[in-house]
Amino acid sequence: MYARERMRTIWFLYSKLLEAQEKGNFKEFCHYFDAIIPLARSVTQALQKEFKHKEDFKEWYSNIQEIMDKDQLFRFFNNERNLILKEGRQSEKEIKYQITAFCPSEYEKPKIVLTRTDDKINGRLVEANSYDRDIPGKVIIRYLYYLKNKPEQQAVVLLHKYLIEIEMILIDFKKTVL
Repeated sequence: MYARERMRTIWFLYSKLLEAQEKGNFKEFCHYFDAIIPLARSVTQALQKEFKHKEDFKEWYSNIQEIMDKDQLFRFFNNERNLILKEGRQSEKEIKYQITAFCPSEYEKPKIVLTRTDDKINGRLVEANSYDRDIPGKVIIRYLYYLKNKPEQQAVVLLHKYLIEIEMILIDFKKTVL
């Protein structure tokens, strides 16, 4: 099934996106993010193309379309897809990031928090203020990325929820139509 192959590709790209986030490679993160969104939307299109002549498919797909049209997350990512494909949106200008550095013994209390929206900074920790240089021991740096349009949740969390929803559609398809 072609839709399943697309999902494998998407999960591979998603793993690369997580690696880019962990390394703090902002540009790479944005490239993977912009590649995943249109590909994710194409999963249901691939189902439609491959199975539109199957007896139960039309009714099933009609219900799925109705669900996707009403679902806030699907609408959000459909809009993101349109921005990427039709307007040539660059995530580097739409994603802000927060860099948190902390000592391993104090996970609850970040010592340094820098939020940058400047697209010239590509995910590297800029030098901290002088009062932050006193951090004893090893410093762990965590990079978190947020979409400008949905700043309340991390971009990877939103994207993961969206991809899980698509996986659920494929599971439902397999149970209902195949």
